[in-house]
Amino acid sequence: MRAFWQLAGKTAGLLGFGLSNQALLHFLLRQGMTVTVRDKHPIRVPLPHGVFLRTGDGYLDNLNEEYLFRSPGLRPDLPPIADAVLRGARLLGEYDLFAARCPAKLLGVTGSDGKTTTTTLAGLMLRGAGQTVYVGGNIGRPLISDLADMQPGDIALAELSSFQLMTRPRPPQRAAITNLTENHLNWHKDMAEYAAAKERILGPATHAILNADNSYTAAIAHRRADKTVFSLHGDHRALRAAFGACHTVTVENGHICYDGRALFPRTDILLPGEHNTENYLAAIGLVYPYAAPPAMRAVARSFNGVPHRLERVATVNGVTYYNSSIDSTPSRTAATLAAMDGRPILLCGGADKGLSLTPLRAAAKGKSKAIFLFGAARNALYEVLSGLPIRVERFAHMGEAVAAAMAFAKPGDTVLLSPACTSFDEFQNFEERGEAFRRAVLRDQ
Repeated sequence: MRAFWQLAGKTAGLLGFGLSNQALLHFLLRQGMTVTVRDKHPIRVPLPHGVFLRTGDGYLDNLNEEYLFRSPGLRPDLPPIADAVLRGARLLGEYDLFAARCPAKLLGVTGSDGKTTTTTLAGLMLRGAGQTVYVGGNIGRPLISDLADMQPGDIALAELSSFQLMTRPRPPQRAAITNLTENHLNWHKDMAEYAAAKERILGPATHAILNADNSYTAAIAHRRADKTVFSLHGDHRALRAAFGACHTVTVENGHICYDGRALFPRTDILLPGEHNTENYLAAIGLVYPYAAPPAMRAVARSFNGVPHRLERVATVNGVTYYNSSIDSTPSRTAATLAAMDGRPILLCGGADKGLSLTPLRAAAKGKSKAIFLFGAARNALYEVLSGLPIRVERFAHMGEAVAAAMAFAKPGDTVLLSPACTSFDEFQNFEERGEAFRRAVLRDQ
């Protein structure tokens, strides 16, 4: 195994050149590797001297490098990649290499919904407790960029997608799975493959933090010995009766509790909605050995949310606008609607992920004043939502839907962007979509 990580003098192929592989490139060059960047699209950033480049439709032809580092969005079983592995190539991702070399304590977060908020909360709690913590992974910053600065007493906190977990990285010492619902079925073969990828964050020695209220993660909890379970609805005694020996994070008598002991009042949490309280429970379970309750309470009293996650943009002409562009599944939009007071004017649309849209109808019924649909999935959404006794309209582009919602809204109304679909028909990512919404709302201010 030691020879596996002797990178000097070896060849590496970077398969895709997004943020993670851009950061990895410089690390590999410092290790003395010869690197070929391979991407289907033209590379628009300057490459260091000595780096080879292959672009276009044949970018995966002749994969003869000893190490292959795939971008998370590339399936590892693509025929050119699978053939290269059969010939002896080592297939990894940027996070895999980081995890193998990380000297710090390694904590991980994955799940279908809430993982970014949970990771952010955990990082704030750790920093508030005086820990040196590096936060990255799927949350935006490749952790390989910070590897040289990490010390054994530090903490590396990684948000991990199912895509990143497909190549079996080194498991963290502690890891939380926030929940599992249908997601990314336009990429994964089926729900079984998706769920298995998520569970791969848990190694035999990992302390697992699992959601007792979700059927998939509850099933995992029954199979694990070393675990913490969290629940919005069960108290610590009921959870131990159901799951055996475990730590618990719960809501009891109006307080957030660990093993039945009150940490702080639930009303201290500024973020609205039960799903955000659930994110706090997961974060507390993850960091409890490293952060004392006062640091947790301080975060609850001060944290107003992550951008693009039920983010209040502005009140314009008496209408309040919320940006929840991160909501790329029907279940996520349903949770956001449940967290809202009143009946917002809902903006949904984007690209279909191959998920059932029918849960959106139940969530929107009685909770929306009107629904404006946009993008590639607008017709599929319309089929599901058009029978509701409210105004439901379709538009080709998000900007048109936003303009229509602004014209329809009256003082006292709320307009909510909660797309229930991916952004990839019109935007590069959900952040770009959220910023486009923000600009449209503030254009005349």
